[in-house]
Amino acid sequence: MQQLVWRFSLVGEQNVIQLELIPKPNWESFTELAEEFCLKFNVQKVSLSLGADRAQLHFRIGLGDFLLHYESLCDSF
Repeated sequence: MQQLVWRFSLVGEQNVIQLELIPKPNWESFTELAEEFCLKFNVQKVSLSLGADRAQLHFRIGLGDFLLHYESLCDSF
């Protein structure tokens, strides 16, 4: 996997954190991306699930649980 630039931003009033990756990864690399994410940001991977058109990493950092969700149909994180 090539070197990624990770950009996080807070979206709207519902405390949604949006992640932008440059360059944009492809669907096949999500498992590798999830592992890199956990290592880079020192988070605990709780689970990783893959479906027909989506992938989801459930991770824990501090006292909170979060989801990193990827939809392949609309190509969004």
